[in-house]
Amino acid sequence: MKSEEIKKIKDQLLKELISTKSKIAEYTDLSRPIAPENAIGRVSRMDAINNKSIVEAALREAKHKFNQLKIIEKKIEESDLEYA
Repeated sequence: MKSEEIKKIKDQLLKELISTKSKIAEYTDLSRPIAPENAIGRVSRMDAINNKSIVEAALREAKHKFNQLKIIEKKIEESDLEYA
């Protein structure tokens, strides 16, 4: 692979890592426990619990994606060392 192609791949990978890390932080914040002392109705509380479970699933997926991207990054770095 040409060095300019590798640079493009690394740049895109870095953008994805930053974006995914940002999503993880956002989802972590959104998935905090729902305080029982909040004065919301029963239906609103059920909706909040449902939304929380959806956000937690998105958080798990984002963490998985981040881990996969880190593995790819490591493989690219290792291949760079082989050809250096």
